[in-house]
Amino acid sequence: DMDVDAAAVEAETSLFESFASLPFAAGAQLHRDPHDDARLTLRVTTSQRDLVANKARRSVATMTVDKDGTKGASTALRHPPFGTEERGVIASSVSPSGAKRMVIRSGKDDGERGATDLCVEIWEGGALVSEI
Repeated sequence: DMDVDAAAVEAETSLFESFASLPFAAGAQLHRDPHDDARLTLRVTTSQRDLVANKARRSVATMTVDKDGTKGASTALRHPPFGTEERGVIASSVSPSGAKRMVIRSGKDDGERGATDLCVEIWEGGALVSEI
């Protein structure tokens, strides 16, 4: 029967979309907190498939952890309800001091640069301090 087949296809499509759009941990970095030697900062990158746009969306959430494990985490180690989305980010790295972050971004989403251009950004304290 056509209605039964259409309903089965719809159910399978819905199940596929549900599984395909689940976010997953794509990476993590642990580095010193530049403001407090007793703490570490954990940056967790998650990726989630955007089925409508047919691309992956990345976001980053930051959590603070006490270095002394007997005290437990200073904040719960769970991903916040939403992280900060990172568009066009190819790679990023935090400096050994934890004070600065380098981001390599694709020019693909920026109308001012060509599609093949790359941009290197240096961030400090939540502000862009340099761009090449």
